[in-house]
Amino acid sequence: LEAIRRAADGCEVELLMQGDASRTRSNDPALTVYADVLSEQLGAKPRFGQTHGADDGRFLSARGIPIIVSRPLSGGQHSETEWVDLESLEQFKQLYRTVIEKLAQNKGHS
Repeated sequence: LEAIRRAADGCEVELLMQGDASRTRSNDPALTVYADVLSEQLGAKPRFGQTHGADDGRFLSARGIPIIVSRPLSGGQHSETEWVDLESLEQFKQLYRTVIEKLAQNKGHS
C-alpha cells in the first residue's frame, strides 16, 4: 500500500478492501488428482502458485479448505464483452466430472 501511495504522489489513496492470498498445499490430494487428470485429459501441465486474493476461494483458503482456481478458455471477465469458448467449457466440465469421480473413489478407499 505504501508503494502505491508513493507512486501516486499527490493523489489520495484509500484502502477499501483487502483479501488474503489463496493457498493450497502443493501435496494436497485433491490438487494431485486435479493435476493428473488435467495432464491425462488435456495434455496440459498446471501452474502452481498463489492468487492475489480477489477470487472467492480466499474465504475457503482462510479456513484451511484447499482450493483450485481454474477456468475454461475465456476472456473479458466481468465486462460486456466477456466470452467463453464452448468446446473448452465442455472439456472443463469433463475434467471436473473425472476429478470428482476420482476423489469420491479415493474417499471410499481411505
